Amino acid sequence: LVDENVQPVEFSTPTTQRYKNVFLPVTPKHRVLVGGKPLTPRIPRTPSTPKTTRSIFTAAKQLFTRSANPGRLVGRENETREMKSFIQESIDSRRGGCIYVSGPPGTGKTALIDEVSRDLEKSADTIKIANVNCASLTSARDIYGNLIEDLSENTSVFKKSEAERLEAMFISKKSAGSLYLVILDEIDHLLSGDIEILYKLFEWSLHKYSRLILIGIANALDLTDRLLPRLKAKNLKPHLLPFLPYTPTQITDVITTRLRSLLPKEAQDGASQVPFLHPAAIQLCSRKVASQSGDLRKAFDIVYRTISLLERETQQKTTSASSTSSSKLPLLENKNLASTSLPTPPATEYSAVTAPRATVAHVARVTSSTFGNGTTERLQDLNLQQKAALCAMISFGKKQQTANTVYRTPSKSPRSTAPTSRELFETYSGLCRRDNVLQPLTATEFRDVISSLETMGLVGEVDARGRGAGSPTAGASGLFSTPSKSGRGRSATAKNMARTDDSGLVCLVGEKEIQSQISGPGEAILKALLATDEY
Repeated sequence: LVDENVQPVEFSTPTTQRYKNVFLPVTPKHRVLVGGKPLTPRIPRTPSTPKTTRSIFTAAKQLFTRSANPGRLVGRENETREMKSFIQESIDSRRGGCIYVSGPPGTGKTALIDEVSRDLEKSADTIKIANVNCASLTSARDIYGNLIEDLSENTSVFKKSEAERLEAMFISKKSAGSLYLVILDEIDHLLSGDIEILYKLFEWSLHKYSRLILIGIANALDLTDRLLPRLKAKNLKPHLLPFLPYTPTQITDVITTRLRSLLPKEAQDGASQVPFLHPAAIQLCSRKVASQSGDLRKAFDIVYRTISLLERETQQKTTSASSTSSSKLPLLENKNLASTSLPTPPATEYSAVTAPRATVAHVARVTSSTFGNGTTERLQDLNLQQKAALCAMISFGKKQQTANTVYRTPSKSPRSTAPTSRELFETYSGLCRRDNVLQPLTATEFRDVISSLETMGLVGEVDARGRGAGSPTAGASGLFSTPSKSGRGRSATAKNMARTDDSGLVCLVGEKEIQSQISGPGEAILKALLATDEY
């Protein structure tokens, strides 16, 4: 019998259970209601990078970086006039020539040649220009390939060698044809290879039927007299154009011109105002640099650091002013509105006209750490490679002292203990590779490191006669000469002398001072470089 009170059982159609991955998000079938509004889920977007506001201080600092565009060169009018006159005479006579530009670093040699070559490219169509930095060449013979690539239009393969092809281009009896202007910066680097290559370049430019205008740039004043005697024997002497260190007036003109370029055009014409630096502060910077070396790069570094100091002080004043104003009660009535001072605007709202100017005190703080007794501060600012170069110089000096003590080698001049740039680079490379403690730099990079140490007054020069650049007399232990009280990197007699291949390098800080500053990152590496073991 069937019980009518019992409900019948309903059978559903069996379904296969699908596999679901619980780790993957499931898109909802229906819109999600949030706050009563249907919202379709979307893929989250990556937030955009906030735009950084560029202040006028940043634009001012960029004018004094070493990679900044120099624009029109200021303070080298006589040298520019002589260079242009030399090139114009060669163009008018359709005959080549050679001019050797020499002078200490930071005197505007390369900047002047670049400016003249740019003007020449715009005006002259019958002259081909090649600019080569010899310090970037792997070997001296690479100069041939670079010149052929820049000057030769026919790229087909000839049976002649590269030297023969260049000679056929540079020496021609035909009156028609192109002239070739070749600029070789840091030409003294060709001496480390085959000196015959340098002879050929000079002889091609001074030939009777030459079509080559050669401009050689180097620091040594007497490179052609000392190292190229064959030219003198053949009565082939290039035209000399020496660059003297910058005077205080020239440095002031350069700094003032760059700062005034930030002013609006209507304010540049008859403006006597100089933004960011007070004229007395510029005078102090110019006189300090001119009394040391006349290196314009050092003046730029001082101005850069001074503007950075001014920017920090301005930001601190803005922060303190904003915090003070926010702490005031907003509902209090200020009865004396006329006596209230205007709030300090943020650094991003300043213009070249309204920005504050650095005073003599700002420049004095920067120059005291650069030229004064702030050896500790200067050592703290060094990077690992700069400290490694100083450690290599100390190790070289200790090895030389040990060798002289053991073998009692007589020394007529301190030149035997002061390494040249090449010897110091070999020592540095050997120490780095001895235990694979540090990847050594290339020769060009290492030369830049030594130049920066010279700029900071930590490394000096000693010439072949033993007159030190960092002390009045660099004795046999010239590498450990005591720095002067003023911290100057050059003496009065040596500041106008260019570095020659016979010049040695001296360390103007002691080993104990260096050891006190090698703590922290790279401490083990620098201590290994200071070891006196053979390498």
